Amino acid sequence: MFRNYIKVAIRNLSRNRVYGLINIFGLTLGICVFTLLWLFIDHEIGYNSFNSKYNRIYRIYEEHTDGSGGRVTNGFTSMALSNALEEDFPQIEKKVNLFSSGQTTITVGEKRFVERDYIMADPAIFEVFDYELIDGVLKSETGEMVEAVLSETTALKYFGRTDVTGEFLEHNQFGNVEIMAVIKDIPSNSDLQADIIYASNFMNWSEGWQSYFRSWDQLNTYSFFLFKENAQPAEVLARKDEFLKKYLGEKWEEHDFYFQSLADLHLRSGHIEDYDRLQTNKGNIQYIYIFSAIGIFVLLIACINYINLATARSFERLKEVGIRKVAGATRKQIVLQFLSESLVISFFSVLIAVGVIEFILPTFNEIAQKDLSLNFVEQPEYLLLFFVLAVFIGLISGLTPAWLISGFRAINIFRGAAKRQGKFMTRKGLVVVQFAVSMVMMVATIVVYLQMEYVKSTPLGFDQDQLLIIDINSGRVRSGFQAMKTEFLNHPDVHKVAVASRVPGEWKLIATAEVASHPAALKEEDITMHFMGFDEDAVETFDFKLLEGRYYAGNTLTDSLSVVLNEKAVTALGLDEPLGKQIRVTGRGQEYQPRVIGVVKDFHFQSLYEEIGPMVLGFRQNPIQAIDYFALKISGDNLEETVAHTTAVHEKFDTNNPIEFHFLNEELDRFYKNDERRGEIFGIAAGLAILIACLGLFGLASFTAQQRTKEFGIRKVLGATVSHLVLLMSKEYITLIIIAFIVATPVSWFFMNQWLTDFAYRIDLGWGVFVLSGLVASVTAIITVSYKSSKAATSNPIDSLRYE
Repeated sequence: MFRNYIKVAIRNLSRNRVYGLINIFGLTLGICVFTLLWLFIDHEIGYNSFNSKYNRIYRIYEEHTDGSGGRVTNGFTSMALSNALEEDFPQIEKKVNLFSSGQTTITVGEKRFVERDYIMADPAIFEVFDYELIDGVLKSETGEMVEAVLSETTALKYFGRTDVTGEFLEHNQFGNVEIMAVIKDIPSNSDLQADIIYASNFMNWSEGWQSYFRSWDQLNTYSFFLFKENAQPAEVLARKDEFLKKYLGEKWEEHDFYFQSLADLHLRSGHIEDYDRLQTNKGNIQYIYIFSAIGIFVLLIACINYINLATARSFERLKEVGIRKVAGATRKQIVLQFLSESLVISFFSVLIAVGVIEFILPTFNEIAQKDLSLNFVEQPEYLLLFFVLAVFIGLISGLTPAWLISGFRAINIFRGAAKRQGKFMTRKGLVVVQFAVSMVMMVATIVVYLQMEYVKSTPLGFDQDQLLIIDINSGRVRSGFQAMKTEFLNHPDVHKVAVASRVPGEWKLIATAEVASHPAALKEEDITMHFMGFDEDAVETFDFKLLEGRYYAGNTLTDSLSVVLNEKAVTALGLDEPLGKQIRVTGRGQEYQPRVIGVVKDFHFQSLYEEIGPMVLGFRQNPIQAIDYFALKISGDNLEETVAHTTAVHEKFDTNNPIEFHFLNEELDRFYKNDERRGEIFGIAAGLAILIACLGLFGLASFTAQQRTKEFGIRKVLGATVSHLVLLMSKEYITLIIIAFIVATPVSWFFMNQWLTDFAYRIDLGWGVFVLSGLVASVTAIITVSYKSSKAATSNPIDSLRYE
């Protein structure tokens, strides 16, 4: 019986090729979009889940109030805090502190490598996190020595093989480091990425390091905790106040901390400032919800197409159904016949979609910056997914027309009453749903694009163009930076050079300091501010806008006891006349009392997600943070020659480390890369949604034009013009598009307004965005319908009326 159903279904499809192709093409597109987004979502929500102790691992983060009255949340905390927590709370089974310390140089034989993708970690990292061992042993204890664990790729890069346990690397800071093991490359859906893991017991390091690690004010580590079975972080947090008072005394209220589960780390860390090798590619739970909705809605639009076309075409098969009923067919058999057709189309669409996905997946990976794949051998559950998807689509698409057409009585079919009964509003409602969803997606695409353009074009308060930033990775360079500045300026395309501890738009951790409006102020009056150190040439190099006072003169003795504030810092400190006022600045265990010599206009030193906060611009020689960068203002006319010159200068002064440089404007763009990529995905999905909706509209218009051929013939004989007939057929669909616009506008406004709240500086959602999306959808729909209606309207009326 079922074999006969399939045979009849294939015959019907072969007789109605256009109908079949429209449905197959639409469903294939819908399945492709759904599957690609599903792969993306599955990868995102699967972050870190390969760790066997996934549900017991938590990281700690700190929170404090900044000078604007807002809350600053930092994932980079003090090692003293994590060590004390492990000591005081038996609920904690293991603790892992980890960090990195900038660029390092690795020498293997005659070869030299520059590395940044590494972490320093407690040996317990191998007991808390899972790593797939290739060679050696992952030991949980080390002495004073630092030992290295290489990734498979790194081992092959250094030695050309992976059996390298017992070999040595020459590290520019630690000397000869023994390799204890080689592991498989860390999975791409891990927030903790590293090519090399250096394991060491930090408590055995030098006294200088010990002092650094013991300070509660130093943000120097990421700390992860493995909780014992059945233990909960809430048990620790319940005694938090008591714990902080024990170690900090009266200063306990200055510190606050929370735990975040490893499961939440990737998608729910947008509010946490991170640095180093953790969270290099943060996700966002909102996008998971949005992409899930897009995938479902695009697939729904494709299914609606099938339902619309199937119900429209079903009335052409009324006589077939009537004859089957007279011959004794039951309603169940007729329903199965129609469902078999939809299942054939569905399975065929899934097969084509799999091939299309394999073809376009590399392009999608490039856009999404992922490494997604359809591997049916390693992941056989994908086969089950596609089977279930095909059955689901076939049933949901075919059940409505099957149930509708099978419900007519044979006597009504032959009397023609069934066609009159078949005029209902369902198809119109489905068309409204299709275009409403398409418009919502189009609004999302436009808003994301406009916001990204806005953040790129918003003045940052300094000149970011043609700024070449060179990292300082050597103490010798720090002490001899003046000579390097002079050498850099010897090239005609290098116009200005400055040194700084950090640069605006910083991707590393910006130092913070506690600032009081006068030296005798109580500690409770301190305000947390960001702190950057600059030399006397920074104002001209970065083009900061000096509002009052002066900048540094280059006199180390006087300038080191001076500071410049931004406008927000002046307001936060309540200084009506800031020039000449002596303030107190405390940071990294050091305190000094400089005088305010100038005020600069506020500038964006972070992304536009963050509101500009109070900033202290200290002199390059300060107790808070040493210089870490050269900033070169260049012309850009002879870029290769300029870079070659700066490289030669760097090699002259730093013989151990290769030059590390980038352009500031390119680095600033990285703040928004994730949103740009997601915007591209929005745009592609929205375009395909409209295409699928128009495919359905084309099919419906074709059917309507066929049904009204005789009506058009009579109207033309009576004098109707082609434009009148096109308008007559199009106005019904225009009305549906208007209704879809009315439905889509408030929905899209709500969701995009929520998305924009992530930005401290954002565009206004004006009516233009919604009108534009409505016009695009309307014009696209009108062109689609007009094409078919004009063909029907221009046909010769004799052809349609000769047999009447």
